[in-house]
Amino acid sequence: MREHGFNMERLKRESGVAKSTLHHWLNGSVKRPYGWENLLRVAIALHLTKARTNRLLCAADLAPLDHLAAGASTSEQRLLLQHWGL
Repeated sequence: MREHGFNMERLKRESGVAKSTLHHWLNGSVKRPYGWENLLRVAIALHLTKARTNRLLCAADLAPLDHLAAGASTSEQRLLLQHWGL
């Protein structure tokens, strides 16, 4: 996060993810996020590549982008995945 010049407030603002959610992730109180959509919002805000986003998803014990795309069931999910051409 800091390597991209982000602090918690900026990441909250640019990703739309609640500050409390970000805090829980960063302090380790949540090992596996409830869903993957917020992780993708953060990845988009941080301008992560597909490879780095897959590493983030793996660290959260979630499926890689290609698998998420195959199971995307809502227009919101498909819109998030479009960022990586999926």
